[in-house]
Amino acid sequence: MAGALAVVALVGRFGVTAVAAYGIGMKALYFATMAFYAIRNAATIHTPHVLGSTPDAEVEQRRRAIGRQVLRLALGAGGLAGVVFAVSAAPLMHLFTGDAQVIAAGTVFLRCVGGYLVPIAGVIALGGFLMASGRGARLFAVTVVGITAQTVLGWSLATAIGLTGVWLAMVLSALLQLGLVLRLARLRRPAVRSAASRAPAPPSGPRRAGSARTRSG
Repeated sequence: MAGALAVVALVGRFGVTAVAAYGIGMKALYFATMAFYAIRNAATIHTPHVLGSTPDAEVEQRRRAIGRQVLRLALGAGGLAGVVFAVSAAPLMHLFTGDAQVIAAGTVFLRCVGGYLVPIAGVIALGGFLMASGRGARLFAVTVVGITAQTVLGWSLATAIGLTGVWLAMVLSALLQLGLVLRLARLRRPAVRSAASRAPAPPSGPRRAGSARTRSG
């Protein structure tokens, strides 16, 4: 909610038309975010169910596998939503308003928002996965960092390049949040040590042949 209010305040600098376009565009985006939250809820239910029936020695491996599945599904849904909005931006805006200026501004917003939907889908879905696997304690901090970055970047970029800078700030802050969530999730497979690295180290140096001899009296 705080992030949305911050964006509204930034968009409001460009007039009523920009605010109307943003409001209509966000209503359209709710259809996409509902799908993202469905993936999040499924991950919240599926993760503990699977991990609870997994032997302790395999829990971490199975946790990473589930997380990667959730991420792929979320990014795919985000990418699909971004393509749909980019292709149908103008017709969607026509469904809500007949004002040409609002339609033009909203069309630009919906065509730019694909870069936001892909990472934010990953953030939303992995948030459910992290909470279900007992790693969700820092999600609030990730949200605060994302909102702060979005506000600061939005103000700076809007001053530099106009209204498009606000949309770009949304994309960059979502990418930042996704990076932080991925760091928390730790989905990468652990590095496998080679046989050479596991082998014992050779002696530091050859022994002198005469060192082991005893002196004869």
